[in-house]
Amino acid sequence: METMQDRARQLFPSVLLTLLSIIQALALEFLWTHLRESSYLWSMGWDCYLGWIQVIAMLLGILQVWLMYTSLVMRFRWLPSQRDSVLPFVIGILEFTLIDLLGPATYGPWFFTLALVFMIAVGDGQSVFRRARKDAMNREFFESLEPATVRDFVQSIATVLGLVVFAVVAHLTDGQKWIVLTGLLYANAALAYQIAQASRYWNVAMKSGQRDQPAPANDQSQP
Repeated sequence: METMQDRARQLFPSVLLTLLSIIQALALEFLWTHLRESSYLWSMGWDCYLGWIQVIAMLLGILQVWLMYTSLVMRFRWLPSQRDSVLPFVIGILEFTLIDLLGPATYGPWFFTLALVFMIAVGDGQSVFRRARKDAMNREFFESLEPATVRDFVQSIATVLGLVVFAVVAHLTDGQKWIVLTGLLYANAALAYQIAQASRYWNVAMKSGQRDQPAPANDQSQP
């Protein structure tokens, strides 16, 4: 006999992906509108170059959020909570805020908001992993993995702290160009790394390419 918990586990993935696809589509539309209306992106100079690197970071961020959630719902099964339905809206609002903050006048707040996205994504992903570990359907993936500890989150914590530092320094120096350039390259590298890690975890979960790629050391999520 089907229980409420069984129905929730069965229906939640499609609900989450539908919700997330709408939010991500709106974010892309908002970003496209910004590109069309921002004259600084179409004139040569520092503002133009930094602006396009910032736009690339936004695209990588939107892609990573999509990959994180689609990977979770297709790889694992867990009992959803109300928080699982609310956090995509929170991340969506932060994405819209990041797009609104694009430009040479708001580098500091932009870096800080990106740090918030990283922090929330890490926390949400780990929350899902803890609950997925309790479901027998996921035993094959988790049986060889130890639960994540604080040590396993050093890299994620360092990424968030690095973005906060760039936010503070960019604000205090009124967007000094070389500092902003370094921060944007750092942000792009961090996002590209997370996308690569998401691909690695996907291959492990799908049992493909395991001869060439060792299993993850723990069950922490990759935001």
